[in-house]
Amino acid sequence: MGDSVLHRHFAAQAVFAPAPAVVRYADGRVAKGCCLLIEPNVAHRLEACGQAEIFFVEPTGRMPPSPPLRERISAALPPGWIEQGFWRDWIDRPGQRSIDPRIALAAASLDARLADGVVRLADIAGPTGLSEGRLRHLFAAEIGAPFRRYVLWRRLRVAIMALQAGEGLTGAAHGAGFADAAHLARTIKRMFGIRAGDAF
Repeated sequence: MGDSVLHRHFAAQAVFAPAPAVVRYADGRVAKGCCLLIEPNVAHRLEACGQAEIFFVEPTGRMPPSPPLRERISAALPPGWIEQGFWRDWIDRPGQRSIDPRIALAAASLDARLADGVVRLADIAGPTGLSEGRLRHLFAAEIGAPFRRYVLWRRLRVAIMALQAGEGLTGAAHGAGFADAAHLARTIKRMFGIRAGDAF
């Protein structure tokens, strides 16, 4: 795990390290341990350390909690250690949290349009039967992020999967609807605090 700059992203983050890792938050808090849980959309920086496993969990409720990850967290942290927030709710959740079917339709529709370039709220609103204003409000409430930020996150997810599959930065950028490789690289730095070249 390399040095990172202060950053934040849509996903919650679980870090497992054989030796204690350190996370510094924008508000001055510092956490240290072999299992660190970072809430979604919280500005933080992971200090450089040796090896670590990092898991990102999208807080949309579209996927049920992963039993292996939940069990691993529960085994690593004593009962009552996890404060209220995303991780407490996620660990206690019995299954998949349902979201408004119109928002699920909007999320699927925007995923299908990512490679086309600009994803406009107006284009997504039509099939849902919601006005743009109502969709914007309901989307943020159900998904946990504003529409444009969520679109950027999904683009980044598509690009990262392409990079992991061996695609070059330019091909991954265009396949996910980024303007160019530089735009993708800047987004990776802003969202994860590291350079694209250090991640893949």
